[in-house]
Amino acid sequence: MEGLVVNLVNIYAPTTSPKRPQFYQRVSDFLSTLDSHECLVLGGDFNTTLEEQDRSGAELSPAAANILREIVEHHSLVDVWRDHHPDDTSTFTFVLVEAHRSHYSWLDRIYLSRFHLSQAHSSNIRPAPFSDHHLATITASLRAEKLGPAYWHFNNSLLEDEGFVTSFREFWLAWREQWRAFPSARRWWDLGKVRAKLFCRDYTWGTSRRRNAVIEQLEREVLEMEMRLAASPEDPFLCGACREK
Repeated sequence: MEGLVVNLVNIYAPTTSPKRPQFYQRVSDFLSTLDSHECLVLGGDFNTTLEEQDRSGAELSPAAANILREIVEHHSLVDVWRDHHPDDTSTFTFVLVEAHRSHYSWLDRIYLSRFHLSQAHSSNIRPAPFSDHHLATITASLRAEKLGPAYWHFNNSLLEDEGFVTSFREFWLAWREQWRAFPSARRWWDLGKVRAKLFCRDYTWGTSRRRNAVIEQLEREVLEMEMRLAASPEDPFLCGACREK
């Protein structure tokens, strides 16, 4: 599409938890055959959650979740809807309402390559009356872009950010405790490097977002004060507050 090769991979994971680890291992093996420079869209019913907040009960197949988490990190995939709605913790795609209780999970997701995430304009979750799952959609304009550098370079200025240093130390100490869950130290180390790279990128993007949010809030407050000053141009309190903003 528009000179860009797009790999659309549809997922319907087994509903029984013992079969899921083997299924996700096959998915991982298949994805490894794709060209990393091409766009990857991975979507469907995963029947597996990655975060505790994504379901009302416990994850029944943590082994499958670990493999899926490794797939997401290795291929630099992002859940588009979660990225667009980071503060929404009450929306789910599977909701089962019984007489005296309800169950909910975030099972249906659309992942997009992080390198093409900026081209996803919108995402939505809507009830589907013919199914117990909701409809997840994204709108994106996919086109070929000039490839960036082949290697990622760490931004040394982050070492001067005390918040980054503290957060990275906590992240890496926690990651060191997980090495026993891997078949070899080499696999733990390789995935650890990927996670470290994504941690640095996410932190940088998060800092930019927070800075932009503060700027936007200040702009709104300045415009509001200017409107109030138009009605009370000689109000010393408003004049002082506006200059401060």
